[in-house]
Amino acid sequence: MTNTYDSLNKDLKLEYKGFGQYDLKIEDGDFVRVEGLESLSTGITIAVMMGFGELFDNPTYQNSGNKAWLLVAANKTPLTVVQIKEYTKSTLETIRRVRSINTLTVSEDLEKEDTVNITFSGTAINDQTFNGGFDLCQM
Repeated sequence: MTNTYDSLNKDLKLEYKGFGQYDLKIEDGDFVRVEGLESLSTGITIAVMMGFGELFDNPTYQNSGNKAWLLVAANKTPLTVVQIKEYTKSTLETIRRVRSINTLTVSEDLEKEDTVNITFSGTAINDQTFNGGFDLCQM
């Protein structure tokens, strides 16, 4: 399937609140809008932080989300870590604003139980490169 989109649409900015939780950023009583790679960051955050099937009652998004959440609290065997990586890569590749994922690493957080650290880099549909990372942790 050919991706016919070539721009990074505007979006609302998310603010990290800690412990794997985000909220919409508000300044002067209004939502903060972002565009370009910053809008891609919002899309990536929503996609990877949402558990697979979390929006099951919405036909557009019922098969969206990151299946890696199913494995966060599992015993961290090499196979589990590989599966978390594959689920996360698959999730990132479904975002229409992402052309490709160039690197993706998953590692156990040795200080926090039931937490994995994920870092990645990729190319957006407008040919800009991006980097990011997040922690998946059992809530």
